[in-house]
Amino acid sequence: MSLVTYDDLVAPWDEDPTRTIADVALERMKATQDPMPPEGPLEASAVDAFAAWVGAGTPRASCGPAKTTDDAGPPAEPVDAGPATDGGAALDTSVCTSGATWSPGSPPSALMAPGKRCLGCHWLSGGPSLTLAGTVYPTLHEPDDCAGSSSNVSVVIVDAAGKSHTLPVNGSGNFLRVTGLPMPYTARVVSGTKVREMRTPQTDGDCNGCHTELGAHSPGRIMAP
Repeated sequence: MSLVTYDDLVAPWDEDPTRTIADVALERMKATQDPMPPEGPLEASAVDAFAAWVGAGTPRASCGPAKTTDDAGPPAEPVDAGPATDGGAALDTSVCTSGATWSPGSPPSALMAPGKRCLGCHWLSGGPSLTLAGTVYPTLHEPDDCAGSSSNVSVVIVDAAGKSHTLPVNGSGNFLRVTGLPMPYTARVVSGTKVREMRTPQTDGDCNGCHTELGAHSPGRIMAP
């Protein structure tokens, strides 16, 4: 695949048209197995800059000189992140609320890599095939590998046939489903009598690909109610 122009990077990936080439490139840059570039990892600052651009929705921008305070223009209008039922909230400082992180050197398990794309990682590394997986967090902006919410939390998936499937959330905040289900599906996060619902039916089961630290195609992380 070409990685020369802006249109190259925002083009759909042949293997999964719901993802862009930029999404896949970022995943490969962060991969611990079979990373790109093959001669060694990039500087963290370079990867972070690319991740921020992908997380912002790959906006097209000029490569001209940076604006100064004199020509920066009026402040941008505030963004309405939508109702709280879909995790909408003002952008907060990213923080690992649990204070617990998963080490990439740890043995593979269902607790591994909270916050990262589960289906994409398993596909690249040859891990077990998953239909749907992600991580639930207590706040909207939490870094990759930070353990999420697990106490009294579950994820309920309602498939295209109207059948409900309850997925337990483990000690890292991770949830997963191996067997298939009719698409599209809707989802809700449940904690006791509290519920946080997703508004839009989905066909992509790689939940953390959308619900990133900065919010790739969503306000941010999947949040417990």
